[in-house]
Amino acid sequence: MRYLILLVVLFTLLSCSSEKKYFSGDWKLVDLFRDNEAIPSLEGPTMITSFKSDNLVFYYNTLMKYKIQNDSLFLYDEQTNDLARAFKYEFMEDDILSLKFNRKMRSDSINIINITYESIWSKVD
Repeated sequence: MRYLILLVVLFTLLSCSSEKKYFSGDWKLVDLFRDNEAIPSLEGPTMITSFKSDNLVFYYNTLMKYKIQNDSLFLYDEQTNDLARAFKYEFMEDDILSLKFNRKMRSDSINIINITYESIWSKVD
């Protein structure tokens, strides 16, 4: 019984640590989508997101803390610890990351619509 418990604990620790290794280094923005339609990229410098040690991330030139929970990535204001962004993440390949979020917008005084945004990021070597 002890071996079974040890095996489960070891597997849990390994799965947690392997997930975090993906969130490291620099990632550049490749594509943006709104409701599965491409949003033309803006001219200018390449947008880079940098995952650092101690759960820190530079996201759109803002320092934040991040937490991973199941298939969700949460970004918190570094100073106030308030939730700033929440994404569903998916690693499409080892070096391609998709971040999705829904935004509720009022279309008129009664109706609210959900808009899905997705950003595709590629790991910078």
